[in-house]
Amino acid sequence: MEPKKEEDILSKPSAVHYTLGSFELVQQDDELILPQVTREEPLSPEEWYAAFDEEGRIKDPTQIKNRIFKGVRLDNISTGHAHTKHVFIRKLQGCDPSIRNEAWKFLLGYYPWTSTAKERADIREAKAFVLSTQLMFYYPHYVFTAERSIRFIKCSGNP
Repeated sequence: MEPKKEEDILSKPSAVHYTLGSFELVQQDDELILPQVTREEPLSPEEWYAAFDEEGRIKDPTQIKNRIFKGVRLDNISTGHAHTKHVFIRKLQGCDPSIRNEAWKFLLGYYPWTSTAKERADIREAKAFVLSTQLMFYYPHYVFTAERSIRFIKCSGNP
């Protein structure tokens, strides 16, 4: 397939011109079809812990990702006025707050979805070692340069 030339793109009626450059609209708004998503309750701690096998590996990562994606919660928000009613707000919340810390480590790629509990412990240990090594390297330099502004260190004779 031959790459498109800029003049071919710019000549199309769907080309959009901005001060930063020209862009071709791949799909017009009237053609855009958004998928319908049915929302469910946020992923509960019970579901989260049941999703692991005996080695601590998530049995079906796709199912867990879908559950987190579809999670929604209704919050009863008070407006603070005695004469007004409570307002219910839909809040996208993929998982229960008590498991969010662990779930996001998978979602952000900190842990592989196929990792076992032992592999995750090794990953945490390795990342903690790297962090402590970096801190040992940078922290003394930071302390030395930051504390030079203190009067008794700044006096003559100090390098």
